[in-house]
Amino acid sequence: MTGAVDVVVVNWNSGGYLAQCIASLDALQPSDADIRSVIVVDNASTDGSNEVAAARVPLALVSNSTNLGFGAACNIGARRGRADMILFLNPDARVDSSSIARTVAALREHPDTWIAGARLIDPNGRVQRTCCRAPTALRMIARALGVDRLFPSLGYVMSEWPHDATREVDHVIGAFYLIRRDAFERLGGFDERFFVYLEDLDLSMRVRAAGGKCLYVAEATAHHVGGGTTASIKATRLFYSVRSRLQYAKKHFDLASAAAIWAISLAIEPLVRTVGALSHRSIAEIGEVWSAYARLYRWVVR
Repeated sequence: MTGAVDVVVVNWNSGGYLAQCIASLDALQPSDADIRSVIVVDNASTDGSNEVAAARVPLALVSNSTNLGFGAACNIGARRGRADMILFLNPDARVDSSSIARTVAALREHPDTWIAGARLIDPNGRVQRTCCRAPTALRMIARALGVDRLFPSLGYVMSEWPHDATREVDHVIGAFYLIRRDAFERLGGFDERFFVYLEDLDLSMRVRAAGGKCLYVAEATAHHVGGGTTASIKATRLFYSVRSRLQYAKKHFDLASAAAIWAISLAIEPLVRTVGALSHRSIAEIGEVWSAYARLYRWVVR
């Protein structure tokens, strides 16, 4: 196994973030990473963000005529490369000299590790809490009800852990997601039924089921805005977030557990979110909640 990497970036109206992302890859030295290709898959952007150029990295642009979703676009980009490893990188992320080199080294040194992630720093210099435990039905219900905000250990996002040390975890966020190509292809890539959100978690759980491990590499750092491409469409983001949870529950849990998650997500969660919006005194937030759920109810009864 070599240290060669294909980088796949899925773009959808990311504004200036994509250019910054590509510039960070372009600034790497050959000793930092053996990048064989950078594939940008554009999901029918309308803001001109797909018009990027790079001086040195081998850049390829795939333009989809419609928005196919994150997972499907990732799969398209992965098929364009041949390197032993694939790095899925969000357009609102920027790498530094340690990002790729140290995560690649982790995969090379640990044959049973199939996925590696980096420590992500937000625009305020804080370490993002992005790793996850394997979801259970109870952990997903805690997420739906917002209980994990009060008691983080009850949820599947490891927000109570400071992400200050390298360790094995069940999942690293897809914003910086390095995976062995042979494992990715053997498992069929991302499940394209997830339009956006939880497709990375789903793949991590399939990697674990197949005997692979996932490593969070604290010594590898990258920068990540988080929600950069969806900040202006909060209702749409909420719709896809909850829909993906329902799809995940249906795929991974028994009928009773999935039914409980669906019932709570559809009947109780919107009320919890409305109370939260009222506490913020935000009419706009209430509108976003119910716009998202109206769309979700239409999807359910289709």
